[in-house]
Amino acid sequence: MREDSCIVVPMDGSETSILAMDTALNLAQVLDVKIFFLHAAYFDSSTDDDSDSWLPDIVTVSVGDMIEDVRRVVEERLPKEIRAEFVERVGDPAKVVVDFAREKKAGLIVIGARGLSTMEGFFMGSVSQEVMETADCAVLIIKQQKEAFSW
Repeated sequence: MREDSCIVVPMDGSETSILAMDTALNLAQVLDVKIFFLHAAYFDSSTDDDSDSWLPDIVTVSVGDMIEDVRRVVEERLPKEIRAEFVERVGDPAKVVVDFAREKKAGLIVIGARGLSTMEGFFMGSVSQEVMETADCAVLIIKQQKEAFSW
């Protein structure tokens, strides 16, 4: 990677985004580059509503709570010697990730895959797939690990 390059890690709190974060931390340590942990969502905390809803929890989850949970995980796992920044953006997550990586001139995006089936991916879309297809830099997609992996 270029000397002024960085790594972008989209974080949504999922297990695979945490695996992506751990992978990026290892890479950043070796490459001595800055990491941007990016939380990208369609809504921000201003849309949070405390009222009961007939929608499932996964749809009505508090964005503010999710962001704080993700921020806490990053802060707990971040070694002091790694240069990092936590950033929040609103919009279509795949587009936000690609645009942010372009803005920062990232050399690498490390992103977790949700592990959707072909049918689920068709109906729900895959952020990691879209990022891989549209990014200008290298993209490392981290899948759910069936067995423990260590460096």
